[in-house]
Amino acid sequence: MAFADDLASRRNLDAAWVRQALGQARLNPTVVRLMQPPTQAFVKNWRVYRSRFIDPV
Repeated sequence: MAFADDLASRRNLDAAWVRQALGQARLNPTVVRLMQPPTQAFVKNWRVYRSRFIDPV
């Protein structure tokens, strides 16, 4: 695993530990879904957004 060896050398980590940790990685469909952009675009409302973060004068 060239990536594991490169990561270990750059971060001063044990190469065997990095290979073992990466070997345990599994695809998580929930994470993949949450990383995707929203399926439907929505109109952004500046006044609603502003009211959440800026105190009225």
